[in-house]
Amino acid sequence: MEPTKRNPDGLISKKPIALRLMPAELAQAKKVASENHTSLSCLAREAFLKGLPFVVSSAATPSLAADLTGGEASASPAGLSSLAA
Repeated sequence: MEPTKRNPDGLISKKPIALRLMPAELAQAKKVASENHTSLSCLAREAFLKGLPFVVSSAATPSLAADLTGGEASASPAGLSSLAA
């Protein structure tokens, strides 16, 4: 088994951002992280870095922006599986 990839040196680790997922989303994240021999932390950071431009650009388009009122996001969580590619 390959060693787990870690986040790059220099990251701030004293004030992490909590990421709350639905049970199925967490299971999918664990599966993708395991398949890619990476940590959940590294996977979440990669998803943030790759997804942030989409979130910022779609904020001007309410139909594409996530529902931040506590409901489900309009963007499909299936996008997470694209990180495995």
